[in-house]
Amino acid sequence: MQVAASTLALAALHVIANQLGMPFNLTITLSLIIGAWLVRLVPVSPYWMMTLAGLIVLYNWKPKFMAFEVPFLAVLYLLRNRLWAFAATLVGVGIIAPKALHRVALSSPHMWTWISESALGHILLVGLLYIFEKRRGRLPDASYPQWMTLFAAPSNPLNPINLGPLDLWRPPSVSWLRLAESVTLLASKAAAITALDRFFGKQLAANLSYAELAALSWPALWLSVLLSYVKLALYLSGTADVAILILRAYGWPLAHPFRWALVAWNPVELWRRWSIYNRKLLLKCFYFPLGGGNKRRYLNVMITFWASALLLHTGFVGSVFWMVGEAGVRDQIVYFTLQG
Repeated sequence: MQVAASTLALAALHVIANQLGMPFNLTITLSLIIGAWLVRLVPVSPYWMMTLAGLIVLYNWKPKFMAFEVPFLAVLYLLRNRLWAFAATLVGVGIIAPKALHRVALSSPHMWTWISESALGHILLVGLLYIFEKRRGRLPDASYPQWMTLFAAPSNPLNPINLGPLDLWRPPSVSWLRLAESVTLLASKAAAITALDRFFGKQLAANLSYAELAALSWPALWLSVLLSYVKLALYLSGTADVAILILRAYGWPLAHPFRWALVAWNPVELWRRWSIYNRKLLLKCFYFPLGGGNKRRYLNVMITFWASALLLHTGFVGSVFWMVGEAGVRDQIVYFTLQG
């Protein structure tokens, strides 16, 4: 029954994800389905099977990056209990080397287009979270398959979400109800995006030139902004839901990262509902170590928002390397300062 539930959910995902514009193809979908079968049917550690499925998907997505990521993660595993060596390797190999390659070989795309910026950003941030959890004494030492599951789960090539070890290292169990919930939620968001494009395509900012936007009246401009924001929220939450559906099909019944954020009644509530795994990472790595609400609370809030700007949103981590420039950094810092 669990195998059948996972198969049907992943087959439905193949259709829905393409409506969201995600790079799903038949090979990736079949790899995901076979991996879900292996986790349930082969009497080996589910983490080994999870990693195997993740590597198959990664190979079908970016084979050259797989050849880089697997030894990189192996080295990090060996250094996981040596803080400074781990940090130096994480930053040097995961950030500085790829950024330098991108900058030097910008005119030769074949030299750097194999890199997955989002996957490297994920490795950096989850590696940071692992260190914080371990130093707090909340984690036993990771086995190698557990370590690989953190960074090479089948959902990661499509949308790496900053899940921590406390989220993934639990006994897997497939739930029909949770899978049906995920499919329904994702289908509703895909349908809403399709409806926005069909009925309001001419009002969306992405479809208008600068001159067309400048010519709009203030009410029309704000309508364009509102519709564009709704579409962006649906897209971001929908692509995150794709990752959660895959993980639920493999037996990890994790919560969806976006909890109907657009119905929040104030800005504080919005950020509690928006991308809960990123929020959890930022709280654990910045807010609580700085003292949380017990010491310099408001400064800690600001630093946490600035960390979100610099690590998650400026393009320094998790985006095209060194492409956003000073304007991108400025815009994100201003935005997250206002939010803080």
